[in-house]
Amino acid sequence: MKTVRNIMIMVLLAVAAAGCTDKQKAESAVKDFLNENLAEKDFSIVSFGRLDSTRYINDDVIASLRKQASTDKAFNITTAYADRDNPKQLIYLPVKIKVYDRQESYTFYLTMDFKKVVCFK
Repeated sequence: MKTVRNIMIMVLLAVAAAGCTDKQKAESAVKDFLNENLAEKDFSIVSFGRLDSTRYINDDVIASLRKQASTDKAFNITTAYADRDNPKQLIYLPVKIKVYDRQESYTFYLTMDFKKVVCFK
């Protein structure tokens, strides 16, 4: 019984460690995206939300979100996005950033490898 408990604990720790790594990759991708595409370079990240996945973002929604983002004066007009790497699912990460004295909330949608931003809102 003790051996089973130890195995379960090891499995849970391994799963938790893998989740941290994925969140770190996603956070790094968002930071890189903000550094490259945010018009104002003097910003700070207030917090990251919970990393999750969605199947509700199709190509039409991506196009719409990109078009909407192009009107956001906080970002460069020529914002560079990645293509989706999975036609059915994307990863998303809510982020709060502070520019000057303003706090803004965004949700970034990333590729399934957690490395590139596909769109945001």
